[in-house]
Amino acid sequence: WTSKALVIATKILRFFYRTSLRANAITSAASLLFTWVGAFFYLRGFEEFAWIVIALTRIAQSMIYFTLVLIMIVITFALVLRALYDGSNNSSTSALSNIGSALENAFFTSIF
Repeated sequence: WTSKALVIATKILRFFYRTSLRANAITSAASLLFTWVGAFFYLRGFEEFAWIVIALTRIAQSMIYFTLVLIMIVITFALVLRALYDGSNNSSTSALSNIGSALENAFFTSIF
């Protein structure tokens, strides 16, 4: 039901905020993620796929604490970058001008 709600939210955002592609992209990506995760629920019904889905579920459950520590490290790194930002009009550091963009940059830096 979560993916269906996000699809409806995406349609509403597209109607009201036609120029804001970022909000539409975020809700569309979340909707696709929940749809694919929901497909695993139905794949458990096939004997050939059941063991794979169960193994992936157990691996994901065991990674929860590692992921939480990693998220804390990324948030700390973003806060440090934001604290070091001097506020000048330098275009190379303008991405650190607020905490939201600093978190976003630290997140993408940690992934790539």
